[in-house]
Amino acid sequence: MLELTENAEKRIKWLYKCRLLLSSKIPKLEWLYIRIGIKDAGCSGFEYTFDYDNEILEKDKVSNNIIVVGEAAQPYLEGSTLDWIKEGVNERFKIINPNESSQCGCGVSVQF
Repeated sequence: MLELTENAEKRIKWLYKCRLLLSSKIPKLEWLYIRIGIKDAGCSGFEYTFDYDNEILEKDKVSNNIIVVGEAAQPYLEGSTLDWIKEGVNERFKIINPNESSQCGCGVSVQF
């Protein structure tokens, strides 16, 4: 469903290790999966969402045993790649999506 670059895999492993280390002290960190989705928002129409979750629904698709994509987002994310990028002092996940027709100027929202 969603390919991961080497940088994204490293970052996810790091997040997972942090979660394991801190979950005994902070119960809210007891998540198992990273859920990636789409919502109506922004000046171009859609924004990607990143959340933590503890369950996989029947129609979800799972990548690398940790990334979950819900049914509604699957057509938009088909063929996409998740990357972890560094731009100056900023670091973030970035979705490289061949289904996008454009992005807004600030890069927050996309159009399909």
